[in-house]
Amino acid sequence: GDDANEAASALRWLLAETFAPQDLRASSPSCTVEVGPRPAFASAWSSTAVLVAEACGAKGLQRVERSRRYFITPAVDVKKASEALHDRMTECVYDGTAPFFDLKTEPPSKIGTMNLIEGGVEALKKVNSERGLGFDAFDVAYYAQLFAEKLGRDPTDVELYDMSQSNSEHSRHWFFSGRQVVDGVEKDQSLFRLVKATLTKAREKAQAMGREDSSVVAFSDNSSVIKGGSCRVLVPEDAAKADEDSTHVGYGASPLVERTRTLHALLTAETHNFPCAVAPFPGAETGAGGRLRDVQATGRGAHACAGVAGYCVGNLHLPDHKIAGEECTSSLPYPGHLATPSTILKDASDGASDYGNKFGEPLVLGYCRSLGLPDDG
Repeated sequence: GDDANEAASALRWLLAETFAPQDLRASSPSCTVEVGPRPAFASAWSSTAVLVAEACGAKGLQRVERSRRYFITPAVDVKKASEALHDRMTECVYDGTAPFFDLKTEPPSKIGTMNLIEGGVEALKKVNSERGLGFDAFDVAYYAQLFAEKLGRDPTDVELYDMSQSNSEHSRHWFFSGRQVVDGVEKDQSLFRLVKATLTKAREKAQAMGREDSSVVAFSDNSSVIKGGSCRVLVPEDAAKADEDSTHVGYGASPLVERTRTLHALLTAETHNFPCAVAPFPGAETGAGGRLRDVQATGRGAHACAGVAGYCVGNLHLPDHKIAGEECTSSLPYPGHLATPSTILKDASDGASDYGNKFGEPLVLGYCRSLGLPDDG
């Protein structure tokens, strides 16, 4: 109909190059390798593209994805080139055999159990290796004892995957509240209590000096807040009236007016170690997004002003550029499922900046450190 034609026309105008619209074609010449986002999940880029397209008049779109096509010379191994040209975590190679937007999903399989009671620790080690659960030796021994001796039953596959995710480097913050045993001696405080102790000491010092406590929110919300002061800000006129007159309701669209408000300074951080190691660009993007969510979810909400990013990686081993101390790991193998340190620095930095630019928060400061040492153990 007319609506579909208008949407198609708007989409062609949006996708075409401004000064060469004739280059936009429904099909392209055959290429050797095409890679792009996995079909099962709409990318963040697609979500943004759909919103932009709708704002430009291309209504009714559900998904717009961007792929990359490479022409490979006969002298290059196509398979090796394909593996090097895409991120295996978030992307795949398009070979033309699978439908892109019309995926047929399989119904979920029934919950199964792992034969731990009979197979013992070795059975859990095998499942850990086969399913990539990421349990270390301590985890395997602990979970085997937990189910065999305390619970007296076999774990389900759902429980194993749940423990794998809860125990991952991405979300293992509960580890800081556990018992801390160093050289066989248990410490009086957990790691998290040691962190909290700094605030307790600061409050005690402020009280002794007769100063007011400057901590407004600490260890009780999505972010920490320190005391600020009064300043002149712009607020919606309708909201200002509601503050001045308790009988006024509305909160409709209104012009901005200048008012005096008390504003506190909010500080928050987001760790994204594992996502950035596996897929640096999207890992850093979602890390920045999680931090922005924490800002807006603190108290009644806060305004994002500026971001900082820090990157700590292993030895870089840059081509034709030696860095003192890196020779100790030059002959050691590097995990094939992780991005190299130099790739992390480049792509994660781009990802954090990209997300901030799209949201409207500048990344104003950062640092990077590289260090790698062999594990003699």
